[in-house]
Amino acid sequence: MRGLLLTGRFGGGHRSVCRALEDELAHRGIEMESVDLLEYSLPHASALLYGGYARMAAHMSALCRLYSRFNDRHLRDVPAPLPGFFAARLYELCCEKRPDFLLSVLPLCSQIASQMKRRYGSDVTLVSCVTDISDNAEWINTGTDCYLVGSESVREALVRKGVRAQDILPAGIPVRRGFSPAAYRVSDGESRLLVMGGADGCLPRGMGFYQQLAALPGVRTTVLTGGNRVLYRKLQGRFATIEAVEYTDDVAHYMRRSDAILTKPGGVSVFEAIRVNCPLLLLPAKLSQERANAAFVESRRMGRVLSAGGAAIAAQIGAVLSEGETLRGMRENMRAFSSGLDGAAFDALLARPIICFTPVAPQEGAAIGRVWNAGRI
Repeated sequence: MRGLLLTGRFGGGHRSVCRALEDELAHRGIEMESVDLLEYSLPHASALLYGGYARMAAHMSALCRLYSRFNDRHLRDVPAPLPGFFAARLYELCCEKRPDFLLSVLPLCSQIASQMKRRYGSDVTLVSCVTDISDNAEWINTGTDCYLVGSESVREALVRKGVRAQDILPAGIPVRRGFSPAAYRVSDGESRLLVMGGADGCLPRGMGFYQQLAALPGVRTTVLTGGNRVLYRKLQGRFATIEAVEYTDDVAHYMRRSDAILTKPGGVSVFEAIRVNCPLLLLPAKLSQERANAAFVESRRMGRVLSAGGAAIAAQIGAVLSEGETLRGMRENMRAFSSGLDGAAFDALLARPIICFTPVAPQEGAAIGRVWNAGRI
């Protein structure tokens, strides 16, 4: 059985989710093939579009929030750009790959897949994996047959927006199997802070911030600079208490040896930390989905959102790291929450009937598809 995993390069988190889903489903005998739908559809322009999005997210976050609120006025079926073009390209891809089902980790991909089903009369099963603690209307599409969501609260919010409860499976945001709970670290008189900004290295740039971190008494800091080579060169060997690490594929190792993680509130980073049971210190959120993730962490008492300002953030970090009981409470809350993410949602997903992709001429219009004989994926 093979599935087509639809994704895009909007941040490193989606790549991590794809790998986690591939591992999780391979463990159950399902082969997944990941396809960057934007790159497939626009091979000569995708790099420009991704670069533009990254710059807008970094420097025009208010515009991104406005766009998100504008889309959330819809109850469902937010229109994708150039719907006819993208639907046709996805239809061509499905005709080539003949997937048994579609799995999307981006709202844009879910929108395009839903439009393809409507335009070409296809009943192929579409599963949307919501990669933030979000009920934004961008995710809700008539053509989506099943939603994998991060928490029960998201499930309840989607039900209030008209999605059938039986079509929503709380699974947590998928993370790779290497992110396992860490044992309590035996104190050696020092606190260990991990600073990370994702694969793209979205971290504070000013050296004043890192000078403040280096000055924190009894704190040793590891900074995962990701793809930010400029920051890595600035930090490498500059401060006795700060270790700079370039892009690494073993983030779990650094999480397990840390007392707390300073990061932006991306959905994947949050759930990686939850799986490892490492308390979160979150930088002020810029995007709407990040704000929702941060609110979730605070509501569950698994971390703390810090105030803006380099010096203020450093002082808050030092204060939290000195509160041993507070950190232990955060770890216990993470442990309790993650104990419910045992893979049952994936078992429930794989038990659902699936309608596989079958090509059909657009003019035929009728809903098509074949149900897997066993009635299961």
